[in-house]
Amino acid sequence: WPLVHFTSISTTRDALNGETDIQLSAELYLGELHPDHVQVELFGAPLNGNGYHTVVVPLEQNGNGSTSIARYSLKTRIPLGRDAELRLRVIPRHPLLAHKHELGLIYWKDVD
Repeated sequence: WPLVHFTSISTTRDALNGETDIQLSAELYLGELHPDHVQVELFGAPLNGNGYHTVVVPLEQNGNGSTSIARYSLKTRIPLGRDAELRLRVIPRHPLLAHKHELGLIYWKDVD
């Protein structure tokens, strides 16, 4: 797990009327992990007067760049404005896990 990191991230976002259209692609170095054993998610959170309102959207895997690099993408609209803080997170995924945070492993990366 300590070898997991993004090798590239490309994003475009357009905000209008409190929503943001996002198009994102990313390559993730997995080391010896299999792409089926991780979940990549976009995590968005603006700070507003009522506290945090978060949005979590899973990315779709689009194949492998090499034996240890997996490609992911996302095209969506989220109910957050231009000032939203966007981050990618990678968490373990396996059918035997009771909860996605059970192992306490998570990798975060800020999105520009």
